[in-house]
Amino acid sequence: MQNKWFSILLLFTLLAPVVGTLSWLQYNTYRVKKAVKRAIINGMDQDELTLIKITPESRHLLRWEHSREFEYRSQMYDIVSVEKHGDTTFYWCWWDREETYLNQKITEVMDYVLNTTQERNQHKQHLLDFYKSLICQYVYNYGNIFIGITDNFRRNCFRLNFCFQSIILNVLSPPPEI
Repeated sequence: MQNKWFSILLLFTLLAPVVGTLSWLQYNTYRVKKAVKRAIINGMDQDELTLIKITPESRHLLRWEHSREFEYRSQMYDIVSVEKHGDTTFYWCWWDREETYLNQKITEVMDYVLNTTQERNQHKQHLLDFYKSLICQYVYNYGNIFIGITDNFRRNCFRLNFCFQSIILNVLSPPPEI
């Protein structure tokens, strides 16, 4: 019974920072969306808005959150008004910097949790390369140097000398000239 509670406590301590951070960021995103919605309903000056012109060729650059909000070039925009002129659509939008920042933070946390950042992958690769260097990966063929020595003795002798790169004493390049 005590192990069960210890396991639950350990699981909670491992998950709490990630779940807590994501919950806090999601709550702040919700709060920002509500504040922007109130500001749009109350009316905004035309000077505070951004005009985005979308043609049918550039429509694929928009990632829609819902009918009044989209992401364009990694920035979040809330639509205040829409005008159509021919095949071009003009969106008068509020550039939502706070929500953009929060979405970037959520992405960073998820990348960290899922271990997808390039820096962490490089670190893991260096660590794996180091561990691989401790294990025999090179086979040297010296031919019949030990004529008359049994194969079993030869295998044991070479296993000790060549299974670890750290004890190979061969110089791979000439010494520097002084």
